[in-house]
Amino acid sequence: MGEWVWWLSAFVAAFLVVELAVRFLVLSLVLPIFERRPPFNVQSVDPHPDAEPLRIPTTDGLTLAGSLYRPHGEPRGLIVFCPEFCGSHWSAPVYAGGLLDAGFALLAFDFRNQGQSDREPGYTPTHWLTEREMDDTLAVLHFAANRHDLRELPVGMFGISRGGNAALLAAARCKHVQVVAADGAFSTEGMMLHYAYRWAELYVPRGLLRLVPEWHLVEMMRFARRVSGFRHGVRYSLLERWLPRLAGRPVLLISGERDSYVAPPIADRLRRRIGPSCEPVWFVPGAKHNQARDVATEEYDARLRDFFEQIVPVHLQAQDSRRLAPIGR
Repeated sequence: MGEWVWWLSAFVAAFLVVELAVRFLVLSLVLPIFERRPPFNVQSVDPHPDAEPLRIPTTDGLTLAGSLYRPHGEPRGLIVFCPEFCGSHWSAPVYAGGLLDAGFALLAFDFRNQGQSDREPGYTPTHWLTEREMDDTLAVLHFAANRHDLRELPVGMFGISRGGNAALLAAARCKHVQVVAADGAFSTEGMMLHYAYRWAELYVPRGLLRLVPEWHLVEMMRFARRVSGFRHGVRYSLLERWLPRLAGRPVLLISGERDSYVAPPIADRLRRRIGPSCEPVWFVPGAKHNQARDVATEEYDARLRDFFEQIVPVHLQAQDSRRLAPIGR
């Protein structure tokens, strides 16, 4: 009996040593890639002369810069726009101009340490979504809910790339957000897992890699995120855990068919996590990351308009139909 206990103890000890060695090997390989900022080429956008400048307070004492774009006539709804990493609130009409033309008001903002918003000392944002960006997004929703000319409007959200991640997560946390759309969105865990297999094939034979269960690889990626978060004093937001809370609310995901950063399987993984209320991902032919509207402007605007029509009360839709109906019909 004592011999079996000894062998079992020896096996457990050896397993723990190997596991620890593998974790630190994975960490040395994954961490530099995870923390490297992709070379995004975000074009600057000039200020819009008709937009109302906004200053939005956060719960931790910062002030976010933003802008409110009003349509002609009474707004049919409010769309909170979350810009991409390194983008600004002035880019709202670039992506959501069709919504403005369709009668929706747009409320856009700059995340902290981005654009014209306040800087938090010691914080360096990356393309990965953290709870800092979530605090900013929730502060904007709170601002809109307490402003007299906006609080009665039905609310939807729309975001680009990392801003799309923020829009999805904020909508999952705030039930008063009725619909949400995201272009180029991705989850931290899904992105890491997708590329982990590609990275691993550079160091591990494919046949051996297939023997590693997915749950173990997921745990390795979580370990790397925890270490990175500790190093930089941040908490990365895990979108996957919240996406099921969007069940029952309309969700639209857009992705470029030629997107070399957010590959189609990553976007489709988000759709599966959300469930049946998420429309099939619109993979835009010929589009790269965040370039879907450039490639298919008319269809892009039409899809967004039709999607966000769902937040417009039925009686207002009827009024719009009568107002826009051709003479003689």
